[in-house]
Amino acid sequence: MWSVVFLVLLLQRSEPLELAWQLAARGDRAGAEAVLQKLVLSDSKNTDAHLLYGNLLAEDGKKEDALAELNIAVVQRPRSAEAWNSLGEICKRFKKNREALDAFKKAVSADPKFGIAQSNLAQSFYEAGEKDAAKEHAERALALLGRSKDAADAAYLLGRIELNAGDARKAADHFAQAVQLAPEYAAAWSDLGQAKKLALDDAGAIAAFLQAARIDPGDAVAQYRLGAEYLRQDKPGEALAPLETAARANGGDQSTLNALATAYQRLGRVDEAAQTRRKLSEVIRRRDHESQNALSALRLNNQGAELEKAGKLTDALDLYGQAVQLNGKHAGMRTNYAVALLRLGRWRQGLEELHTAQELDPDNQQIETALRDAISQAPLSELPDWARAARARETR
Repeated sequence: MWSVVFLVLLLQRSEPLELAWQLAARGDRAGAEAVLQKLVLSDSKNTDAHLLYGNLLAEDGKKEDALAELNIAVVQRPRSAEAWNSLGEICKRFKKNREALDAFKKAVSADPKFGIAQSNLAQSFYEAGEKDAAKEHAERALALLGRSKDAADAAYLLGRIELNAGDARKAADHFAQAVQLAPEYAAAWSDLGQAKKLALDDAGAIAAFLQAARIDPGDAVAQYRLGAEYLRQDKPGEALAPLETAARANGGDQSTLNALATAYQRLGRVDEAAQTRRKLSEVIRRRDHESQNALSALRLNNQGAELEKAGKLTDALDLYGQAVQLNGKHAGMRTNYAVALLRLGRWRQGLEELHTAQELDPDNQQIETALRDAISQAPLSELPDWARAARARETR
């Protein structure tokens, strides 16, 4: 953190936006945000300030504030590809995939030659299941970005598309291009190994998996793939270390535990093989239990919906609550519970539950709209702090 004297001296010889950039570049996000907060209040038309402020807030995980600043920026500068692309990247960061796709489309429309936006749009199309559009924009991005490191993502995405289509050799070519452009691209090395394996290039698969594991030793998938490939090639001694690493990183993965137990068995380490198989059995039992809970939760939720239709809202609320206790990660069930709470006048609890539902499914427009409406209708005394801030932003 910079001293007060330093800040005063810097302010005397620097415009506020430049000062914010300098503070951010030196790692003082809090100082930069303080400067920008004052700047956007005193000069609300300063689009660059909104852009920088929004990105810094996003780095701090302040989703709503960050998105509010970026949305102001694109309203002020609707033909800026950079502004729309920045909004798209922040939406992606917070898993608002539908909004991200829309923002990247507008970025590319504003400037079709903006290669980064083309690459981002390709990725969003791919995640939305629109593979043809993803391929088209990835190819455009690759042509625009040339041999730069930024082109690696587009090459990698083309590899994923070819791998999904079953063409391992084409996929391997694209993954190889990605790692040439970005040699520390661990995911590309890992998928290159997978493509080499499918193309029956055993040596190439091992070499690529080794690189992925070296670059990102904590990546459980990369370690598992390396160990599983050694095991497939009947090299249990070499397989053991990466499989043990993968098991430490992700002890609930059935494939990893099964491969590890097999490696122990082939090496004659019978006790360790048996112990690992017991862990595997426990994982399977736990997942069976979770599946049963999910089915019970669905039944209770459906019964609650029938009671709500019949006008028995209090009884429905009880069943919705039981469903959420059994399957708290289901956004739809939590939304039903939240709406029932709100209808019964339990504003604070209902808002908290609806906010959790939105975090579980951030791309759900219906939940977002319901939450916004609930915040606008709730008595001020019933609003949690985050909801008060959201209402203030809406009225700003």
